[in-house]
Amino acid sequence: MEAVIGVDIGGTSVKLGIVQGGKVCKKTVFKTPAREGAGAVARRLAAEISALAAASGAALVGVGMPGIIDSERGAVLYSNNIPAEGYPLGEELRARTGLACHVLNDANAAAVAEWKFGAGRGANRVVLFTLGTGVGCGVVLGEPQVSGRAAFAAGGHIVIREGGRRCTCGSRGCMEMYASASALVRDTKRLLRGRESCLAPRGLTAKQIFSAAQAGDAAATAAVRAYAGHLAAGVTSVYNLFFPEAVLLGGGVGGAGEYLAAQVERLVKESIYVKQAADMVCVRPALLGNDAGMIGAAEFARGRERGG
Repeated sequence: MEAVIGVDIGGTSVKLGIVQGGKVCKKTVFKTPAREGAGAVARRLAAEISALAAASGAALVGVGMPGIIDSERGAVLYSNNIPAEGYPLGEELRARTGLACHVLNDANAAAVAEWKFGAGRGANRVVLFTLGTGVGCGVVLGEPQVSGRAAFAAGGHIVIREGGRRCTCGSRGCMEMYASASALVRDTKRLLRGRESCLAPRGLTAKQIFSAAQAGDAAATAAVRAYAGHLAAGVTSVYNLFFPEAVLLGGGVGGAGEYLAAQVERLVKESIYVKQAADMVCVRPALLGNDAGMIGAAEFARGRERGG
């Protein structure tokens, strides 16, 4: 299978690598210059793509980008965490690298990868939540379409608390403000005030919080319990709407594995509208980790070049 460069643009870092047969090799990671805008991201990304292409001979690029993406034009219509409204990302990368380049929403890229190669393999209806700096949501309902405008599911902006925290999208109470890794860290720091814990607020990460909770730290356990409740509220809404065969948890928080997935699944089973179907609820960790976005973006690019 031909080598394709897969790119996953996140709010914190940009990952790119050579993708072959559902696997990533020769990976590069750099910090996202988000505050500088889409132009700065494109310039740095084009240089990294050119270097990978020269080393591998790859002539095709797939890019997963947060926000609402017009995949026909490769343009970013809206992205709330990286200033990029109306930015022709695909066109810019093609001009700077000379390579064919296709762009889709980053969570949809990860969902396609998990559906084809990972935890959603064999299922027809799969929903993936990417839990990182923000919350992304990718949906596969039957054979995913890889042409025209890529489907976009703003799962991170399901309102789970009316009049709640102000979101970067301008609304209030969005799932992203309660169920992202950033939200978990912020809420845990609040819980640590005046409590004994093995955790220190400075430099705190989601991984540390889950490790402490699994080790029995009371403050971390309380933080994770509250976090699982927020996440379950959004997942329950998705079940009530689509009743997918599986909901997958990916991104940085997805690394908590079965420990988190089991808590969320139990809460969803207690909350879904059709209680008689509770035993069909399946919430599990995604399998492809940080490579999912790159793999799915590469698969999307292959499909577009085949005319699929």
